[in-house]
Amino acid sequence: MIVAGLLARDPTRETYRVAPGATTIIALEPGDRFVVRDVHGAQRAHLVARELGVIADLFGPESPPGAEESFDVDRVAVAAVTVPEGEPVVEGGVPASEVLVEVRGAG
Repeated sequence: MIVAGLLARDPTRETYRVAPGATTIIALEPGDRFVVRDVHGAQRAHLVARELGVIADLFGPESPPGAEESFDVDRVAVAAVTVPEGEPVVEGGVPASEVLVEVRGAG
């Protein structure tokens, strides 16, 4: 049964939420496609995937909602995505929001 508004189950896709102030660590396999998405925009994220040669700051104050960075995985790897806590809104900062990480297997 499919419930309206929900995505159909897809055994080749895993989705992770990375909350502000948190780090999510994900195991990757060859053939995976790894996507980090700034759902609400203006969020910062830091990605470390040493086996893939990636250490990068992603997005920032100018990133639009839905901005994403994707990576094709060609070897066994571990990726760590960190979302820093935002600045206090009372001081003019942008409230921190989660980013989504999606891994699609070669399936």
